[in-house]
Amino acid sequence: MLRTGIDSHLPIKIEVDSIQYEIGISDKEIAKSSSRKSIIIHSGNDNLLVLPLTIFDKSLTDILQNDEKKGNDSAWYEFKTTFYVNSPFFRKSMNFHEKKLLPLIYIPKVTVDKIEVDSLRFSGVTLMVHSTLINKNVFGLDAIDLHDRFEIGGNPWVDANVPGLMKIPPRSKTESVIPFRVSFKEMAHTLPELIKKGKNLGYHFETSFKMNSADNTTNHSLVKLESKGTIKELLQYYKTLKGNGKEK
Repeated sequence: MLRTGIDSHLPIKIEVDSIQYEIGISDKEIAKSSSRKSIIIHSGNDNLLVLPLTIFDKSLTDILQNDEKKGNDSAWYEFKTTFYVNSPFFRKSMNFHEKKLLPLIYIPKVTVDKIEVDSLRFSGVTLMVHSTLINKNVFGLDAIDLHDRFEIGGNPWVDANVPGLMKIPPRSKTESVIPFRVSFKEMAHTLPELIKKGKNLGYHFETSFKMNSADNTTNHSLVKLESKGTIKELLQYYKTLKGNGKEK
């Protein structure tokens, strides 16, 4: 979600029929948003808009990788906004264009490093999912009220909530271990043994949280991250970590 404030110097309120919003980096569009919901912009700076935001991940990734190779930690951002207004006092559309030199913004990433069977009972099993949240930004993040979901082998999703605040330092890898309690009423009894033996099971892990940051562009954003793969890939990755002396 995109949250942006509007400072109107006009002495009257304006009714906006729809909005288009674009974000670019180095003359390339990396995100856009639009809304056909009618809103009122009041005089002053107390106007807050919350809009859905579509990020073009490939374009953003290409730009970030290119700037990272060059050693750049900032870039020129362009913010283009168009308001469509139905008013006898204004033209049908109003365009705003702003350009700022800002730190490069990396979308956080999450990886699943290991899955362990912690406790096995007749009623179910507890799976301990070891994950790493990667923040490559030059500013720290606050992850608020994490909600995690985990699915393995095509079985039903299981959920885990981590209320409160998680501090994520700048340019860091934050490790966590999340317990997922799985009932055998919903999942096959053979699953714990399949995990231990490293069968070719697929998994899907999702984490979402509200993000606070010192960067106004990303502050108050809602972030949803995911990691997919197979148990065999996790076992191979974990063996690599152990061989490099980085066992968690």
